[in-house]
Amino acid sequence: MPLEAISLLEGTCLKAAAVQLELDVLHSLDSLYAFYHCQWWCNSHMYRVFKVYQALFNGMVLLVMAAGAITSSIFANTICPNPKARENEYLLLPANPTC
Repeated sequence: MPLEAISLLEGTCLKAAAVQLELDVLHSLDSLYAFYHCQWWCNSHMYRVFKVYQALFNGMVLLVMAAGAITSSIFANTICPNPKARENEYLLLPANPTC
């Protein structure tokens, strides 16, 4: 719904109640209704857009985490800048493992 002039007199159920009000009270209520309707519409629109962006970002984060877990498990033991460090890595293990 685009932001246009909103009036209390547009609704059919409010016409009977609006006839009983004085004209200045009706105009002040009408302007308040238009202001708060605009506030509600803007907040509602921002919430819907935020929820869409949040869902997209959550999906992207899930894909990045899954890709990182897969690639780190594949490349963790194959990438070694110093081959001598790989040889010494096995020397740090206990001689009689308890497990």
